[in-house]
Amino acid sequence: MSSGERGPAAGSAARWVSLLLPGLRHYQAGRRGLGAALAASWLFFVATAAYAWPRIVAVPRTGSLDDWIALATLIAGLAAVGWAGASGHPAAVRLQ
Repeated sequence: MSSGERGPAAGSAARWVSLLLPGLRHYQAGRRGLGAALAASWLFFVATAAYAWPRIVAVPRTGSLDDWIALATLIAGLAAVGWAGASGHPAAVRLQ
């Protein structure tokens, strides 16, 4: 399947579901390795955010520069994995 083609999970319902679990559309389209990697990355970032939630909430009040950098990295990671998993962007498909 070329990077411009859409798999069987290209419908709008799959797009909404993939917002909750990025990589699902890739997995359903037969790109199982990429889909599993995106889902695992997303779950890692979400688990990290859940574990560190008290520190995340405290960053605006008491955060050092290191805390701000860690928070920005966490947000950028979540955004990047979410974007790559939900959009089915050709850049994500090339990682296959």
